[in-house]
Amino acid sequence: MPGTRWWTVKNRLVDRMRATTGFRSPGEDGDEDLALLYDGREWQMTGDYSPAYLVIGGSIERDDDGTLGQDWGPIGGRARDEGGRIVCNAIAERGDIVFDDEGLATNVPQDTWRTLGATCEAIVNALEANIRSDPALGFTSADGFPYLTTQIDGVEPRSYFTPTGAVVSAVVVVTYSTRI
Repeated sequence: MPGTRWWTVKNRLVDRMRATTGFRSPGEDGDEDLALLYDGREWQMTGDYSPAYLVIGGSIERDDDGTLGQDWGPIGGRARDEGGRIVCNAIAERGDIVFDDEGLATNVPQDTWRTLGATCEAIVNALEANIRSDPALGFTSADGFPYLTTQIDGVEPRSYFTPTGAVVSAVVVVTYSTRI
């Protein structure tokens, strides 16, 4: 009997998003304009860069990969019910901003926040569409998942300047529940 399904669910979500049009894995040759998809802290282990990316199972902005908890299933049974959170982080950034001596951005086009926001929104929408298309993420009873459902439980949008650029991001919490 498995101890937890957190990693299995997180890994399936990563695999499904990597198969989604518009995303690529770190180091993958091809269209460099595609959003990078990182598996957890993978973003700390590669020099590959894209101005748009999605981290599944971690956040660049906070130290939180997710949580899980288990309760006993039906009385008299040995099954357990597990619920968990998988933290994701969608980010769109622009790193070519120049600041003057007073700290004001001098070369930022008027639509920078709107453009970055639209890119971040597209990443979040792709994640949501993927989950909504199959909340069981393709798992079946034969896979050992007699019941699994996933959903987006919260989105925290943010926008800020870094010392060299502008960032629009969203911390997205994907929740799941399953019987094990």
